[in-house]
Amino acid sequence: MHGARISLGHALLHVGLIIRKVSTALAAVVTLALALTVLANAGVLEGQVQAHLGAGPAAWLGDGDWRGLATLAVVLIGGRVIVAAAVAALGWCVLPPEHRAILSEVAERARGR
Repeated sequence: MHGARISLGHALLHVGLIIRKVSTALAAVVTLALALTVLANAGVLEGQVQAHLGAGPAAWLGDGDWRGLATLAVVLIGGRVIVAAAVAALGWCVLPPEHRAILSEVAERARGR
């Protein structure tokens, strides 16, 4: 009985960590896209964009495109922590109390306490 709970708890803990890692990379990409979009809309990249694409930012970016990217960046950066922590906390709650105690002791030893 405890074996299934331990397996499920560890699986949920790992899913929480995976969500955090994957969303960190995705949030970085979206933040970079947001920065480039804002710079292009401000006209900072006007010469570079025209040289590479043959058209200015206005040709490939609308005026409100950066707002959608900004919303996505905020959701990914803020939401990833909440979702990852919630999934990992659920995994921690699924684990039997004896197993949580063992993991807590291992974590304290790893921190040098």
